[in-house]
Amino acid sequence: MRKNLSFILIAFFLLASLYSYAQVTTYPYTEDFESPSLHQTDKSCDLTVTGASFAGWIQDPNDDGDWRADSSGTGSPGTGPGAGRATTGVGVGTDANPGTTSGTYIYTEATFGTGTACNGSNINILSPYFDFSASGEYYQLRFNYHMLGTSMGNLFVDIRIGTGSWSNNIWSQLGEKDSAWVLDSVNLANYNSDSIQIRIRAVMGQDFTSDIAFDNFVVDTFSPKLADAILLETSILDLEYPLIPLVQFDSLEFSAKVKNEGLNEITSTNVVITTAGYSSTINLDTIAPFGIDSGTTSVKYRATTAGLKEFAFNTTVNETELDITNNVDTLSITVTDTVMGREDLVSTTLGIGSNNGVLELGQRFELNNADTITSITFYITNPPVGDSVKAHLYTYANGPGSRIVSTSAIALSATQNWYTLPLECIADVSAGEYFATIEQMTSMSNMSLGYTNDYFTDSSSYFGSPAGWTLLESVGFFTTQLVRLNFGHYDTYREVNASTTKDTICPGELLTLQADQGESFSWSPAAGAFSPLTQTTLATYNTTTTVKVIADFGCGLTATDSLIIFVKKSGQRKNLGIRQIIWLV
Repeated sequence: MRKNLSFILIAFFLLASLYSYAQVTTYPYTEDFESPSLHQTDKSCDLTVTGASFAGWIQDPNDDGDWRADSSGTGSPGTGPGAGRATTGVGVGTDANPGTTSGTYIYTEATFGTGTACNGSNINILSPYFDFSASGEYYQLRFNYHMLGTSMGNLFVDIRIGTGSWSNNIWSQLGEKDSAWVLDSVNLANYNSDSIQIRIRAVMGQDFTSDIAFDNFVVDTFSPKLADAILLETSILDLEYPLIPLVQFDSLEFSAKVKNEGLNEITSTNVVITTAGYSSTINLDTIAPFGIDSGTTSVKYRATTAGLKEFAFNTTVNETELDITNNVDTLSITVTDTVMGREDLVSTTLGIGSNNGVLELGQRFELNNADTITSITFYITNPPVGDSVKAHLYTYANGPGSRIVSTSAIALSATQNWYTLPLECIADVSAGEYFATIEQMTSMSNMSLGYTNDYFTDSSSYFGSPAGWTLLESVGFFTTQLVRLNFGHYDTYREVNASTTKDTICPGELLTLQADQGESFSWSPAAGAFSPLTQTTLATYNTTTTVKVIADFGCGLTATDSLIIFVKKSGQRKNLGIRQIIWLV
């Protein structure tokens, strides 16, 4: 009896907990967020400000903040409904339903005023419970989301049955998606006999360009497919360099994740990855209804030519599918002749620098083979006109090491964002790790070095100076700088031509020696030259002499030339008692 009583008490408390939330039993159910308790623009991670409330919905008390209700665009440029890359959506941004500037959506506010970003904050809102147990129908969730922003975070849909544990990432969107509202759906057919709660979970990005908006939440019946393979995720494993020179290219492997959203199992599930001269298959075999499986390729891709490399992913199953549009994907990299970059952007709206003093910002590069580094390319987002910057190359061993070589300083221009600075001396380097930086030389003036949140790799980006370096990620910046290395053949051949005003002289007669090019010079034998370390010098010789000049062109590059100065020999004979000197050649 005690065991039965305990069971009854536990069931009672679970039931009481479940019904403390609103219950939905009539469908379709729509929440368009048009009746918030208030509108707000406070940043979402401000725990002192309670977010808007909606009938049956709960702001999660166990996260890092609250969703806000808003209309007509958010206040930050480059993010939120109606915004452009450099403009806000205020006054023009609409919601998804009813699609007007006066319509309301919920969103996560990354910053407000001079506040700091809610970097990495989890902001959750919980739906009512949806009871599917009595109808015998199948259900799906439809919704709209808006995720414009170069520092955009991630959005997830999580589900739990009753008051059980959450099943995370039932649906996800990682990073920026589009400049418009996007409609998407989640198949709930595997919960057709359950009572479930849905959590909308936002993980916020690194700065103000990461406002996530959400609207038009609809749960309704639908007819699921019997077989429906969905290619959920594709990736190039351990991809650090979407721009990489052919000589540095090693090999690539690929991964894929497939979900079966059909009512029956799918069999002989394969994901085939192809590009010119390459094909590999990920064999996933049988996937149960609503199950997920993933795998990696067994054959590595190795590039033999430079150019854009596009990899097509195609999912196949034994069963007949009515919709195969969600079975495919494409990824790409660029194998270059000379350029190595941790990103492949054309531009960015994000910039980083120092408003307090000077500093260097840069990142690590790993070379698979010996090569010649000739220059460093970088992007300045908002150039502070007239300010000076320069680039440096360092060794790297568990952190930036000694400086190898630098470039000359340049002044930033109002009309230029990309800059390529040649190294003062080309760097013939062996395989290994190196560190390239851009130095902000003007104090108290942020140089706005371009960066992106894509392709982030641990322990790669630093700021500081040779006196000390700090990882950017340690201060909350999980970024990749728009800094690239350039490689290429560098002609080390140098030539100098020596000339003279006279190639035949009498002993002690003056002549002029000249070298046509070089940075510094050394004439030998030095005893005959008046200024043996200059490009042009007077000289005299008493015997026939081979004169050599060494011209130094800097960076260890020299050239040599020589010429012969003939000196006439003297002889004697008597003539009419007069002593005559005859110069003989």
